[in-house]
Amino acid sequence: MSGAGLFIRRSAPDDAEAIARLMATAFGDDDRQPAFTAEWWRWKYAGNPAGYHGLVALDPEGKIVGHYGGVPADVRVDGAWLTFGQNCDSCSDPAVRRGLRNPGLFVRLAQAYASTYGIPGQDAVMYGLPNRNVHRIASRYMDYWMLRQQWLLVANGEPGPPTPGIRVHEATSFDDEVTALYERLAPRYRCMARRDARVLNWRFRDAPGAAYRITLARDEGDATLRAYAVHRRARMMGHDVGLLMDWLCDPDDHEAGQAIQSVVRSFHGTHGRHAVAFVCPTSSTWFGRFQQWGFRVLPASYMMVARPFAHELDPRLLREHWFYTLADFDIF
Repeated sequence: MSGAGLFIRRSAPDDAEAIARLMATAFGDDDRQPAFTAEWWRWKYAGNPAGYHGLVALDPEGKIVGHYGGVPADVRVDGAWLTFGQNCDSCSDPAVRRGLRNPGLFVRLAQAYASTYGIPGQDAVMYGLPNRNVHRIASRYMDYWMLRQQWLLVANGEPGPPTPGIRVHEATSFDDEVTALYERLAPRYRCMARRDARVLNWRFRDAPGAAYRITLARDEGDATLRAYAVHRRARMMGHDVGLLMDWLCDPDDHEAGQAIQSVVRSFHGTHGRHAVAFVCPTSSTWFGRFQQWGFRVLPASYMMVARPFAHELDPRLLREHWFYTLADFDIF
């Protein structure tokens, strides 16, 4: 595919170095961003257990001047497996950018991406968590729909009392017990991405330079795994905070949920973090439960947007039944 002297094609592992250089130039220095290296790109894209999607734009000399990435995930929707694709890492060389009046390379890449992956057998849903400026472009040119203004659940890092019957401890990786927990709890969620050991180890343990902590909650009697949480330090709202990145627990298991969130808050509080933040849909049981545990609701600068490409996935189903956390995004 070509236009305006540019050639657009699918990205490949051999492009990793050039894409990393482009992204470092386009995004600049920002401590909220990862270190853009070839290792990072290969982990995030080529290493994804669900595969990878991506396009690059080349100038007439063959230099990569644009990138549009997608991170697919296997999502179970009412018992059926579909692919949801998170659109991310979209950028272009500042030297070739154009304004909105004449759609530039960013928009051309996005439209080509939708034409390539928004087809049967590829993405049933494309989604993202953009800020207002990016959402304006996405809704105008790519027909993205806003599912909701995203909210943050935020609490002080205060230790709580121990929960009888629950033992909480740290782990260094995910194993078959976590896979069994996911398989046991998946039917409780009508729409949720796969969270087995292979996916979670890729997403957290193997991420270059990311210092994620894995916390497990077990039955004190028979040692059955009842919940997990993944969290880390981040810079947010001008403060060091603890981010609860992912969470899986039976919605009816009040004891395990109470115990694990209390330990996460205590950890970050004792390490001088200003607060602990969690992201989930307002439709989730956990949105109300976390407020019962003392979390406040604050507005975020992001919006949850999606574009379904499968007729059975209307916005109402996604808005009311899709459970996601920050693990389903690449922010932080």
